[in-house]
Amino acid sequence: MLETFDAVLSALDAKIGDLDPSRVQLEFERIPLDIFGRLHVDRPAAYPNLLNWLSPLPSPDIQTSWTGCADHQLMTQSMAFVKTLVGTYHALACKPLSQAHVLDFGCGWGRLIRLLNKYVPEDRIYGVDPWSRSIEICRETRVRANLFVSDYIPRSLPTPRDLKFDLIVAFSVFTHLSEKVTRICVQTLSDHLTDTGIIALTIRPVEYWDCLLDGDDPAFDPEFVAGLKARHRREGFAFLPHDRAKIEGEVTYGDTSMSLDFIRSHFSGLDIVALEFSEVDPLQLIVFLRKAR
Repeated sequence: MLETFDAVLSALDAKIGDLDPSRVQLEFERIPLDIFGRLHVDRPAAYPNLLNWLSPLPSPDIQTSWTGCADHQLMTQSMAFVKTLVGTYHALACKPLSQAHVLDFGCGWGRLIRLLNKYVPEDRIYGVDPWSRSIEICRETRVRANLFVSDYIPRSLPTPRDLKFDLIVAFSVFTHLSEKVTRICVQTLSDHLTDTGIIALTIRPVEYWDCLLDGDDPAFDPEFVAGLKARHRREGFAFLPHDRAKIEGEVTYGDTSMSLDFIRSHFSGLDIVALEFSEVDPLQLIVFLRKAR
């Protein structure tokens, strides 16, 4: 399939070194997302200047340790999410995504930022993560964004003080947070959102807990899983902490499921404006939020 786009890619390869960064993003609009993603994974030698611009992926071991898979499989999942993200944002927002300031909250090694470079100039993309190693990998692989280390319990963000975001993405973040940290993060993100901005986050449905039965841990038996599912249905929120150090008196990271009713009741000042789902990643529901009007 790359041959079909060879003329476009070759022309861009010839001039990309001389282009202003904002102009590079405009050129990327001529390349389908699936081709853009494939370039990151396959890195065809025919386009050396383009590859020099694109941020290389970290090693498959690093990709897998962060996300559970790597390369083409992971890129397929990432592209499915970004397609949903971009399409829904365009349907809801008051400005083109290319003119938006975008925050990747919990950016990890930059898997989504690499794809967002197709839609948003690099100076308008911000990534934060509480694990300094994530940001180190982003910088080592030349991720094209403004990058910051955040607090593990972020009551504020290290981004510019007066900057508010048109789109905030939190992919596979609220699927891991305790209830206390969930509430704090939601308030912090809301504080950094424009009045017409969109938050796109993912949550796990109650069915997620059945996955525990597929592992080898005997503690995760049907009775234990049933208890987590009952807690989710009763409270709208179930959290299974990992074996980690406590922060402010509690373990803040683990596995989390959350109901839409919990969001409606506890995400003060935010309305659910769209819901999306992908069979590529069936245990994450994508929730789009906007400030209540």
